Amino acid sequence: MEDTINAAIEALKADTLPFLDVQRQRLKQRHLNVEQAAQQLKSRRRSAIALQRKLFLDMKNKAAPSVFLTIKSDFTVNLLAGIQIHTSSMGYLQHDLETTSRLGIVFSGRHLLGEAYRTHAWFFDRPNSEMKKCLTSPTEAADQYLGRALCGQEHLTCHLIDVQDNIAIPSKVNATDYESGIPGLEVTVAKGSNIDVDLIHLAETIACRADAVLNTISTRFSANLNYLKRREVAVVQETERMNQIERHLHQADENWALEQKIANEYRRWSECAILVNMGTEQDRLQHGTIEQVLTTTDLLLRVSNSELTKMIEKSRKEALYEETPRRWGIETISIPVTSPESVWAFRRCLLYLQLEWPKAPTMPKKKIERKRLWKAAAKFGILTKHWSKWFDAISSEEQWELHYSDMTFEKHDMPTEDGGRPEQTFQSDKGVSRFK
Repeated sequence: MEDTINAAIEALKADTLPFLDVQRQRLKQRHLNVEQAAQQLKSRRRSAIALQRKLFLDMKNKAAPSVFLTIKSDFTVNLLAGIQIHTSSMGYLQHDLETTSRLGIVFSGRHLLGEAYRTHAWFFDRPNSEMKKCLTSPTEAADQYLGRALCGQEHLTCHLIDVQDNIAIPSKVNATDYESGIPGLEVTVAKGSNIDVDLIHLAETIACRADAVLNTISTRFSANLNYLKRREVAVVQETERMNQIERHLHQADENWALEQKIANEYRRWSECAILVNMGTEQDRLQHGTIEQVLTTTDLLLRVSNSELTKMIEKSRKEALYEETPRRWGIETISIPVTSPESVWAFRRCLLYLQLEWPKAPTMPKKKIERKRLWKAAAKFGILTKHWSKWFDAISSEEQWELHYSDMTFEKHDMPTEDGGRPEQTFQSDKGVSRFK
């Protein structure tokens, strides 16, 4: 009988062990996957900590002195848009406007930004009308270059994340993992059956042995499976947490890079500010005043090889040898633009360079306004091939008047170095076309 029982147990093992070996290999592979994921999460946490530390230290190093942040909300701030001075309050600029707008960034305290030389004012090389709208209300500012929101708020809170506070991935089996099992095997005999008692004892003995084997295997298998499930759940939760942290920090990094670009733009405005007098000191003595524009050399020299660029470069060289008065300590030059039409053309060309260059400007609805704008751009040589898009919407007759008549045959009052008739230019990507 013992041999029969052992034979039955061996047969049970032979039928069970191959299946269990397959399951064991599957569990092993899942454990290896979890371990690999855990190592990757550890590496991601280190990278996130490094990025957060870089952002935090960079912000600290680039920030304005702490005294800047203690300025009261009613403190009066002077803003220069061109030659015009506007006043606002620190509270409006820091709190009412979008904190991620250009004005909000400049006055946030997150960047060290100074006033423009001795002006006691912050200088922005943008149209005066735009600054007026920005200071009218936050709603008006939202559609303007200086007041429009550029990004979210991630850069303000990125250093508050505790990246190390991770979800622990289980590394040991605990007592609860062993609680699962399988029901024990039972041998029952129907009433009135004539089965031999010895046969019943044999069946019960086999069932008892099989129950012991199966429960041992089941307990170990269940413990491993429960432990593995807890690890996999922890990996999923930690992966989602790291995904959120990385999205936050990467967005913060992009926002901070954008802020630094805005800060550098403002610094550049302050560094290359230039005061342009349209006319000479003799004009000022004769008429009492002369037209003035406060802008930047970057804007004036934006279109290389243009008449505007040549005129400004020549005036800057002459200013080195003349006793040209300096206002606020800013570089000051005088240009030979005196007539009302030339002054308008110069201002309109600067406005185009500020707002729409290198694209073609918005085409005026009236023919006379189109002709006037085209003539102004031709006079200062800042026409680009993009302006030819106008031709799709105007008649052939007007195309002739713009492109040939005004540019080629008509004279204008822009003086040249030798006093003769100036060259007319049409800027293109390949070079400059010149007309006498």
